[in-house]
This record gives sequence, structure tokens and C-alpha cells, in this order.
Amino acid sequence: MNVDTAVTWLTWLLAGVGAIGVVLLVFVRRWAGRLVVIGIAALLLVVFFAVRQQISSIAVDNPAPLCNGGVSYFGVQLTGPDVLCTKFRLP
Repeated sequence: MNVDTAVTWLTWLLAGVGAIGVVLLVFVRRWAGRLVVIGIAALLLVVFFAVRQQISSIAVDNPAPLCNGGVSYFGVQLTGPDVLCTKFRLP
């Protein structure tokens, strides 16, 4: 999977988790339930945002390993963007 594609998927995942959290807040009537929904949604948003930032920084900080064979990130093989990898690819 390309790094740019992974970042795009994680951005949509962030939006989806936020939307599901808002919808659940509308349907949950008890305050304790609302606090649980807010807590879980906030935790997921922070984790997904951190993963998104970490994946996007891989391409900026050290793109050579990403372009020369890919980097495995929790079992997902990530490759670099074509624009960036043209100068880092080995012949």
C-alpha cells in the first residue's frame, strides 16, 4: 500500500469515527453512556491521528527504505510515493 493511500484511508477513518461518535451521542440518553461514548471515540481519534502522523512522517524523514523495498507497519507493507521515490530507488 502506498503511503499516500494509507494516509488518505486513515483520514477517512478519523472522519468516520467522529461521525459515529456524534450519532451515538444522539441516541444514547444516559449521561454515563454518553461519557463512555465520548471516552472511546476520543481514544480512537487520538490513536488513529497518531498512526496517521507517524505514517506520513515516514515518507518525509527517511524515504530511502520506503522506496527500496517497503516498510512493514503492523503487517501492512508500505511503499513510498512515486514522486519521492524516483531519486531514492536503487537500480
